[in-house]
Amino acid sequence: MRAAVLGSGAREHAIVWKLRQDPRIKEIFVFPGNAGTSKIAKNIELNASNIEDIAKFIIENRIDVVIPGQEIYLVKGIKDLLEGKAFVFGPSKRAAMLESSKDFAKAFMSKYEIPTANYGSFTDPKKALNFIEDIGYPAVIKADGLASGKGVVIVNSRQEASQVLEDFMVKNKLGESGKKVVIEEFLRGEEASYIIAIKDGKFGVMPTSQDHKRLKDNDEGPNTGGMGAYSPAPIINSEMDLKIKESIVKPLMKGLEQEEFNYTGFLYIGLMISDGKPYVLEFNVRLGDPEAQVLMMRLEKDLIDIIHNPETLKDGISEEFAVGVVMACKNYPYGNCEPTPIRNLEKAQEKGVVVFQANTKLINDEIYSMGGRALTVCAKSKDLKKALEDVYDAISLIDFKDAVYRKDIGRKAFKYL
Repeated sequence: MRAAVLGSGAREHAIVWKLRQDPRIKEIFVFPGNAGTSKIAKNIELNASNIEDIAKFIIENRIDVVIPGQEIYLVKGIKDLLEGKAFVFGPSKRAAMLESSKDFAKAFMSKYEIPTANYGSFTDPKKALNFIEDIGYPAVIKADGLASGKGVVIVNSRQEASQVLEDFMVKNKLGESGKKVVIEEFLRGEEASYIIAIKDGKFGVMPTSQDHKRLKDNDEGPNTGGMGAYSPAPIINSEMDLKIKESIVKPLMKGLEQEEFNYTGFLYIGLMISDGKPYVLEFNVRLGDPEAQVLMMRLEKDLIDIIHNPETLKDGISEEFAVGVVMACKNYPYGNCEPTPIRNLEKAQEKGVVVFQANTKLINDEIYSMGGRALTVCAKSKDLKKALEDVYDAISLIDFKDAVYRKDIGRKAFKYL
């Protein structure tokens, strides 16, 4: 069996790492991959801007299963291009609008009565500001389109709101993605990630997890793509799980069917648990990052079996905790970084951790971070405290100049344990 994974992040490295454990899979191709994936698979120097070339390669090389990691490949229609020619575990371009357009997703939630924050959608910054003034502060401004985790801003004053709206809608700092915005009421509570795998109208629930979006400890600083995760998320106990299935997953599956999406793939539900009730913050049409890294650590079944029979998922999840802490370059998420060498990964992994790489390149046989998030250092243990100790001990051994990482990943879990 031959497999292809689409993307260059730590999520894709983790997917490849999991696939590599399956003896049925003889070859794995990664588009474009990174320095980490190059050691366990074959990197192909094509990315989402070469979507037709990727499809051609997959067809010509008779690849059996394609797993898109990054959403851009789905938004650009890799599923549609390969329809009837290769099995893609991901949705069509139309269904991918659940992620590529916040307005589309909110309208879907409203139509199928999926609990979410009250909202309004705007292309006029003045009308958007008036709406914010009506709902009060804090308020949430979301760019309608894809923005690599940088399109969501919580504003606490008229001055802040005006500046963000100007940046998004007038100065076009996010390009086309920010020309329309979704304004939401601010929900107070605790976030969690709930991911389901869907095929042929049936679904299975992946292990629960909790991401840490803010850059700095104590959930301070700007939003990022995610600075760390742990699984399971004890805030989702059996009672909460039933509420999520009944109030969110049930109408979601009904909506997917009625809209004739023929949905296949992972569907990430970003949740806010507020006063004991789950609300949807966002949909993603792929695995989260860094959630995927800790989920791959906990899956005991082969990934191929899960994607072909998602309903069997419940039988293949480790009881242990998994933790992942992200290390990013010094300017993240504000700007670009110079290529920076990363050393001592082998020494760190002697601690029993697994290190997944993102946006790295081999230059003269040395690993370099090319910017953004670079590593997710992961560990697994029956004891969450032990897993965290292992991760931070390993991080202390990694030579990555001026790396940014949080020191409080997983701390929220202890109040439930």
